[in-house]
Amino acid sequence: MKRDEKNKGFTLMETVVTLLIISTVFFSISYKLYKNNEKMELDLTIKKINSIFYKYATTAHHLKKNFIIDLNLKEKKILVKDKDRIVEQLPLPKKLEYGIPFDKKLNPYFQVEITKTGNLSRSFTFYIFGYKKQLENKLTFYTFQKEQILKINIYKPNGLTKVTPINILEYHYSQHKNSDWKEVL
Repeated sequence: MKRDEKNKGFTLMETVVTLLIISTVFFSISYKLYKNNEKMELDLTIKKINSIFYKYATTAHHLKKNFIIDLNLKEKKILVKDKDRIVEQLPLPKKLEYGIPFDKKLNPYFQVEITKTGNLSRSFTFYIFGYKKQLENKLTFYTFQKEQILKINIYKPNGLTKVTPINILEYHYSQHKNSDWKEVL
């Protein structure tokens, strides 16, 4: 299109195309930042949960003292107690969802004791869901009674797209396959 010497501005079409390109770049960058933030929160949450359990299992064994870990999934925090005194508090990210199936029900409040030998009073599974309530990780907690070693296995789902916080209880107690999960090292 040929322009007059007086009219040196952009045409409507040039303006629309420019805005479309800028919008596309902006939204693709925003989406990547959103996904990276979610992945970063998931990774950090797993590391924090791991470290708090290993820290107090080691401390309990060393001091020959029991600790209680309260997992308050409703308020999204973990409390470590020495009898009734709170020793440490760990907030969990608010945008993520969590689930602990135990005794055939989903528990918004779950308590486990770390004994003076460094063992857990009971084994359990901790599920973590992403921003869109999609299943992201499974952490299994147990101890080897003779060796008194706390073991936490971390898994990523392998093609499990239909499992959500609403149906996690049904999934957990179903006959799911080991191939549903891939262990993260």
